[in-house]
Amino acid sequence: MREQFERDQQGHEEQSENKKKQLVRQVKAMEAELDERKQRSLAIATRKKLNMDLKDLGGQIDSANKNREEAIK
Repeated sequence: MREQFERDQQGHEEQSENKKKQLVRQVKAMEAELDERKQRSLAIATRKKLNMDLKDLGGQIDSANKNREEAIK
């Protein structure tokens, strides 16, 4: 009877350890996905900012060209 209890106990411990390993793998996968999403969000935000800066610079160039044209006249 005691041997059966010990075998059952060991079986439960193995199941618990396997479940723990599975959960650790899932957490690591979720962390990796979260990091990837953060990087993607950062890249998108950076791209938007660069596009806005580019438009602003384009406007400055247009304004400078108009001023140059008026100065030439």
